[in-house]
Amino acid sequence: MAAGVTAKAEDYLGPCAVAASKDGRLLFVANADSRQVMWVALPDGLVTRRLDVPAEPTGLVVGPEARGCSSLARRRAARCW
Repeated sequence: MAAGVTAKAEDYLGPCAVAASKDGRLLFVANADSRQVMWVALPDGLVTRRLDVPAEPTGLVVGPEARGCSSLARRRAARCW
């Protein structure tokens, strides 16, 4: 975080798992506190997509085509594309 910038609790998304696409151009981030999965373009770090998931994600699995991922949660799985 930049000097002089104050973060608020509501700004924290609770990242709990990350997975990279096979080609290394995308990073998938599971955020437990916000119940979201984010797509982050690499190497620039821009968030290109956010997807709300039905439960607090606890992990990620990236498929071989790396177009999307599955977010894992207790007793549930949400498919992301």
